[in-house]
Amino acid sequence: MRVRAKYKKLDEKWVGKFSFLGPKFDTFSFEIGEEFTVLSLYYDSIYPIVEFYEYGWGHISSAPLFMFDVLNDTPSKYWKVRFNEEYKTILLQPELFYDKYFHDKFSDQDPEVEKAFFELYELMVEEDATQHPNPKYKYAEALGDNWILCPECAEAFQVDSNVGVVTCPNIACKTKLNSPYYKTPNDHP
Repeated sequence: MRVRAKYKKLDEKWVGKFSFLGPKFDTFSFEIGEEFTVLSLYYDSIYPIVEFYEYGWGHISSAPLFMFDVLNDTPSKYWKVRFNEEYKTILLQPELFYDKYFHDKFSDQDPEVEKAFFELYELMVEEDATQHPNPKYKYAEALGDNWILCPECAEAFQVDSNVGVVTCPNIACKTKLNSPYYKTPNDHP
């Protein structure tokens, strides 16, 4: 699942409803337009909350889902669904996050927890990247009718418009490329 920030500050009427996320919880550190791979999704009361990693800040953040445009609504294959009886909350998150002290250990920079998190994070970003273009990859050249040309080896191949990142099929190349034909689910008729 991938989101793009559309708001940075909570409207006055919402601040009290999300106070459980922390003190002075009205302005976020992310920028409008910034995109994130969603690490977890949970429903507190009736409001869906997303967790994501802010690379520049080096921490996991939470924010109400309505503050974002959803770019890719596909749930991660790494999510496990549970119900938290104590907080009456539905959780969709990786198994690693269900460790009672995971967030504390991650904040404290526990080396084992950080290693496990970043391995999982890379898998989730890669999973998301195949569904949505990735800024770290070049775009392939569009040839028409969903055919593209790899700029590294000049291999031409056909792609699916539902996939954001493709891998060149040339065995000597295997370059990951953004597809110029990618369309978000909202772009399809």
